[in-house]
Amino acid sequence: MARVWECSRHGGTELLALLALADFADDEGMAFPSVGTLARKCRLQPRRMNYILASLQESGELEIRANKGRLGTNLYRIKLKSEGLHSSAGVHSGAGVHSTASPPCTPVREPLHSSADKPSLTIKEPSSSKKSVPDFFEEFYKAYPRKVSKANAIKAFRAVKVGRNELPKLLADIQRRLSCGEWVPTHEKMQFIPHPATYLNGRRWEDEVPAGDQSANKPWEGAL
Repeated sequence: MARVWECSRHGGTELLALLALADFADDEGMAFPSVGTLARKCRLQPRRMNYILASLQESGELEIRANKGRLGTNLYRIKLKSEGLHSSAGVHSGAGVHSTASPPCTPVREPLHSSADKPSLTIKEPSSSKKSVPDFFEEFYKAYPRKVSKANAIKAFRAVKVGRNELPKLLADIQRRLSCGEWVPTHEKMQFIPHPATYLNGRRWEDEVPAGDQSANKPWEGAL
């Protein structure tokens, strides 16, 4: 728990959930409480707890192995890295400089050859990420109601190879979920909307529409 307090980047409910997991964990950060147990400990509903656990996994601070714990529960591993050196780190008392060691070499600041050109300080490597992202990604991101982890969303958009012909399907699905009330983009309920990267990686726009949801049959009318 002390390591979570010191190293986690999260706050609020996510930090509370991580502390609850740490309370069950061993020295290696491994724990396997049920979702219901974690929800009761954090005073939350199990559905809300599942969203928070997914968010912690996406942030990289938690690893979840489904059904790998005792009695079929999930196995959790808290993954935190301390910044800087450990407080006990230092130079060994017997360490020193050898008496015959040569002095460090003075770096050469100018070209050795008189006719050599000086290196340019303005050359920049081209950004491969910008070139490989389709220009219509911004249309999707503008329509998506929860705008978090844009870099991860770009990676997912590129990984699942969304084509321009699929873009209307994504936009129509977003509109449907907002229209039927499945997604409510308010401050209190925003956490129930998955991160855009999660939505893309799961190809959620291909989910089967529940019976009675007629909003999916309506044409998409434009960007949100």
